[in-house]
Amino acid sequence: MIVALCTFLVFLAAPTLAQDPKAALVSPCPEVFTYEPKGEPYRWYGVIYLSTDTATYGLWLNILLDDKVDLLGNWLGEVTTNDNMNFRIDSSDTDIKPGSDTNLRFFVQYKNKKKPPRLLAIRLNGRDICIVKPSDESTAPKYNGEISSDSTTVNGRPLDRTIDAALKILQSPKSTNPRGPNGESLCGKVVSDHWPWQIALYQLEIVQNKYICGGTLVTARHVITAAHCIINESTDLVVDPRTLSVYLGKQNLWTSIDGVQVMLVTRIRLHPHYKVSTHSNNLAILELHEPAIYTDWVRPACLWPKDEIDLDNVVGKKGLVLSWGFDGEDNIINDLHQEEMPVVSHTTCMESGLNIKPSEPVYCAGNRDENSLCASAGSGMVFKIGSTWHLRGFTSLAATGFNGKRCDTSYYVIFTDLAQYLPWINDIVFDF
Repeated sequence: MIVALCTFLVFLAAPTLAQDPKAALVSPCPEVFTYEPKGEPYRWYGVIYLSTDTATYGLWLNILLDDKVDLLGNWLGEVTTNDNMNFRIDSSDTDIKPGSDTNLRFFVQYKNKKKPPRLLAIRLNGRDICIVKPSDESTAPKYNGEISSDSTTVNGRPLDRTIDAALKILQSPKSTNPRGPNGESLCGKVVSDHWPWQIALYQLEIVQNKYICGGTLVTARHVITAAHCIINESTDLVVDPRTLSVYLGKQNLWTSIDGVQVMLVTRIRLHPHYKVSTHSNNLAILELHEPAIYTDWVRPACLWPKDEIDLDNVVGKKGLVLSWGFDGEDNIINDLHQEEMPVVSHTTCMESGLNIKPSEPVYCAGNRDENSLCASAGSGMVFKIGSTWHLRGFTSLAATGFNGKRCDTSYYVIFTDLAQYLPWINDIVFDF
């Protein structure tokens, strides 16, 4: 559990706020924050003291104010903002070890304000640690950013609300995919031996992010993954999107290198016909809170060509599966792994003992080898068409191994056939 104590040092021009009770700043969460009256014109400082009993790797803060400011500065990491009210501080190199304290200090600078901008909320690694009470209308946030987690359902399915959505903290700016200098698409291009579209999906558990699934970047704002990855196993409810984070350009789960981008999830698009009991239509699209920046390490895969959706186009061919996955002892493989898997017909798959229907929008592939990778759910299978790589499907289901092991690689793996879902996918990502 994380313990957050924050002390704000307030500097004000004469007369100071300490001399004007009406203008005095009031903490929105007095059990977490206190203010110290000190004077400097048009600037106040804040300090957050953090300690944890579990190690955290990487750190980011969202800081929301009730009015625009000129500057939010700090000594921790990079600051980004779209509106000068909602700020994000990123420090992927900051780790918090159990029992140690980390000092996070920042300041807010403003001019030509009748009263100083007030703190409305702070989120640490996706978790609200301070939030203004929505019943307090005098300080209630007036913020127009859009976040789907304000809804109570996703495609009619109840949302698992572990965080009270009193604020719309993340803004959802509109953007389109950047293209090359001649207008050419940048999808499906591999540079420097990196597979730039593979993503690692993490979910926040208290203050620690846990790797849960793979996925594929298909536009600057959209990731495709398995629907069951974003369903709470104990409740069958859709998880709160604000507990999810997407790592782009990552090659190893436990280390970060130059080029890695960390994104929060603004919206979950669950396929409307997904069924928890059977995992049919096992498909979801995650919308990122801001566009990814395309680099040699981060680029999307191309969607499958519309004129080649018939499964016979890939039966007998080998697709490339990218995943971190698990070894034969159910230990997670930290380095991104790649394996070619031949696609087989529905008939061959059913004869092998797997229970699929001929009409299902799935396909089977695999080497049926005990040394094969047990790929993470949501891991994409791509085929090279011409000079670019196209996404055909992703790992959906695998046969459970003996003694409770995660999967039995002597069976084929069942893939969601994304080519059969192109109309639904394009309806969501067409303008990116």
